[in-house]
This record gives sequence, structure tokens and C-alpha cells, in this order.
Amino acid sequence: MHITYPKIKRLGDEDNVGILNGTVFIEEKVDGANASVWMQDGEIRCGSRTRDLTASGSEFRGLIDYVKNHEGITAYLQEHPNHRLFGEWLVRHTISYNETSYQKFYLFDILQTPQTFGLEKITPEQKEMKAKESMDHRMRDMVRGWRWLSKQEVAEIATTKNIARPKVFAELESPTLEQIQELAGKSDLGKEGEGVVIRNDAFINVWGDRALAKVVTQNFKENNAITFGGNDKYSDTYVEMKMVSEFMTMARIKKIMLKLQPIVDSTLSIKDTGRVIAMAYHDMFEEELWGFVKKNRKINFMSLQKLANKKSARIYSDLLNGHESVAYEKSNSN
Repeated sequence: MHITYPKIKRLGDEDNVGILNGTVFIEEKVDGANASVWMQDGEIRCGSRTRDLTASGSEFRGLIDYVKNHEGITAYLQEHPNHRLFGEWLVRHTISYNETSYQKFYLFDILQTPQTFGLEKITPEQKEMKAKESMDHRMRDMVRGWRWLSKQEVAEIATTKNIARPKVFAELESPTLEQIQELAGKSDLGKEGEGVVIRNDAFINVWGDRALAKVVTQNFKENNAITFGGNDKYSDTYVEMKMVSEFMTMARIKKIMLKLQPIVDSTLSIKDTGRVIAMAYHDMFEEELWGFVKKNRKINFMSLQKLANKKSARIYSDLLNGHESVAYEKSNSN
């Protein structure tokens, strides 16, 4: 049975008000693909955020083979078949990390569940409690037999079983926002990070839910918006980001490289970046603009070109280095 990991909201959201009161762990937020691993009917299964990958036959860019060949993960699930591992499968996304950091599963949480799902082992009184819509999250988890392991427990398991995990930058008592912001942007995996995740094992929010929080860097916000399209419709560059996200794709840059290679004197290199981004912008402008303008009348062309050039340069650099980001594939429409 697939279980979706709860979304982590930005610090200050109503879901996490009060999370900074008490002992707080600040760890690196890894910019990868959310994944889970569990044992079902004697078989190790893998999931993305939304689906059972084993059932669908998807390899998820190597995750399933990695998990099945990881002695620590397989041993732990055989010893604890009712535990579910949640983490990040690190493939190329928005942030560029050190090459040795990729193609690994970074464990950040473990959920203990009953041996079987359902109500077989629940008393009549608990069944009645479960039916109450007002029951808070902690009580629902108790009724279902769920327990989230503490940060210390997760760390000990990761160390014992040689499972990678995000770097814990600090353990603080009721930290200030300034203390957290000083840590956001640090990375144990590369030159810069996406941000940090804030965890307080004792925290339960006003809805009765266990919740975490996150702080991401401004640089990540901007790069992520260019890659995937900004979701702030009130942003001054929302329309331009949307166009760049949809049409400045890896396929378009590859097409430009194929056109350019026969007319240059040597193998394409970083010195050809200017020509590539200029050709890519012209190609996008010529092929896509009319259809886009019909739906979006107001476009700031200076912002559009700036954003398009930034994304095309990043894609071109990645292609030269043999990196094909999953982020660029998602927006691939060309």
C-alpha cells in the first residue's frame, strides 16, 4: 500500500506556527525526488510521492535497483517489515551538486505502521473513535498503529545501516528566524543548497497534525521558478516565467546544438554559450510567441529574454557536461 509523505510547508504557514518552540533540528533540504521504500508481502517496494513505482514498473531513474542492491536498506526492512522509509532520491534537478552525491537515497523519516492495514486489530471502542471526523492526527495515528520515529532514532538507523541522510546543520533550542536563515543555502552535497528543513519531534500544530517546516533560499526560488514556471500569479514576471518554463526546453537546446555544430570550426564548448542562447531565444520567439501571445497579451520582452537566456545557458552547460536533468524533462514540450 502506497502512503504519501506529508507536504512540508514554508516556515510561517499556519500549519507550522509554533514549531520553533523547543528543541529544533535544522537539516539540509535535498533537491531531489521524494521517494519511499517499504516491505509488502515479502517484497521490497518503492514509491514516488504519488504512486507505487514497483506496481507501475517504473525504474524511477535507477531507484529500484539501488534500493534492492543496498544491503543496509534491505536488511533493515527484513528486520522491520512494518517500517516505511521516506527520503530523497537524488537525481539532477534544480540545484547542481557534486557528482558523487547523485544516485543515492537520502533517508529523512521513518514511519512505523501495523503489520497489516485496516481495522483487524482495533477494538470496537477504537473503531468508534476512528469514525469521528474531529479526531486529531495524533489520535488517528494511535488508532491506526502509526508512529513516526524520532530524529535521533532515524539518525542511529541510518548510521548503523550505512544509509545516506541529509546533513543536520544544528540542534537548537527555540531558534530565531535569523539563526535559521544563516543556515539556509549551506550544503554538504555541493557548493550551494536548496534550503533547510525544520523539525521539532514534540510539535503538533493547531489541527492536531505532526508537521515540519522549510526555508528555501531566494536563489533556489528564482531558479526553480524558471525551470518549472512560477506559481505566483501576482509576480511581475509570472507570464514570462511560464513561457520560459514551457518552451525553453532541453530538446530545444539540443536542436540548436545540432544546427550550430556543422558551422563552427571545433567541437561545441562553453565559449559557444552566447551563440547557443541567442539562437535558442530566436527559435523560441519565432516558433512559440504568436500562440503564447494569443493567451497572454502582456509580455515584458526584456524580462522574457533575461529569463530565457538564464535557463538556456544552464541547460547548455549541463548538456556539455553530460548531465540531463529530470527538471528539464518535465518541462519538455518541444
